[in-house]
Amino acid sequence: MQIHNIIRDRRAITVFKDKPVEEEAVLQVLDAGRWAPSSNNSQPWEFIVVSERARKNAIADLYVEGYRNRAKKVDEKTGEEIVKILPYLENELKAPPYLIIVCANPEKSKSYLIDTSAAIENMLLSAWELGLGTNWIDLTSTDFANEFNLKKLKEYLLIPDEIIPIAIIPLGFPEETPQPPARRRIRDLIHKDFW
Repeated sequence: MQIHNIIRDRRAITVFKDKPVEEEAVLQVLDAGRWAPSSNNSQPWEFIVVSERARKNAIADLYVEGYRNRAKKVDEKTGEEIVKILPYLENELKAPPYLIIVCANPEKSKSYLIDTSAAIENMLLSAWELGLGTNWIDLTSTDFANEFNLKKLKEYLLIPDEIIPIAIIPLGFPEETPQPPARRRIRDLIHKDFW
């Protein structure tokens, strides 16, 4: 498969088959992350691979708790919609055979978020090439991230104080593949020589 096709075809997968993933495939995905570009080759990323059911369940519970907290802070209609999808969100992290917790060491690079995002993108594309599905669950900058209990996550996974969890990536075989999302036309976002 050519890289352009992988980029265009990849989707955020939230429903996974009950099917094991070979460890070799997981290592290939992680290796793709390892080869991402980073500022001054700082490589600030660290990857925690979680396959143990009890740990995945604990992380899924934190995920649902974060969304439940978010539901309390939005308007009533939106809150009700969030509460309706909580079982679906829980399954998103309990069903796949692996969760990859992508972390960063900010002492290695001032641009650790950008560097680590490049590693995540490499991993998502590599997984898709292997026929695996992923989703990028941001733990740093979204409204949901503000509600997610990073302290508990760090306790569960024995993450050192100086290390920052950046994202959760569920990894498994897709049960369903969403339709392509709308994209802006290329001519609407290119500015030649000046804005």
